[in-house]
Amino acid sequence: MRHWPLLDLRVTTPRLELRLPTLDDLDELADRALEGVHDPEFMPFLSSWTDAPADELPRKLIRRQLTSLADWSPEKWRCHFMVVHEGRIVGTQNLRATDFATTLEVGSGS
Repeated sequence: MRHWPLLDLRVTTPRLELRLPTLDDLDELADRALEGVHDPEFMPFLSSWTDAPADELPRKLIRRQLTSLADWSPEKWRCHFMVVHEGRIVGTQNLRATDFATTLEVGSGS
C-alpha cells in the first residue's frame, strides 16, 4: 500500500513469517481465537480479552488490531504481527514502544 507502507513490513525466517495483517488475516486470526487460545481455567493475559462471548470475540479482536494500525505514530506505536506458519495464521506477536527515539526500548507479547 503506497500511502501506508508500514503494511509491507515483514520479518521472515525459514519456518515463520511475521507480517502486519491484511483484512483476510484478521478473519483467520479471529478463527484461531474462536478455537481457543489457552486453558479456560488459567488467564495468561493482563486483559481477559479471551473471555468475550463467541459472538463478540471476533469483532473485538479485529477492532483492536485495526485501531493499533490507525493510531500508529513515530512517538507511540504498536504492531500486532501475524505469525504465519506454512501459510496459516497461528497467532500474533506484539511489539510496542513509546518514545522509542528517546528510550530505545520496546515491549512485546504474544
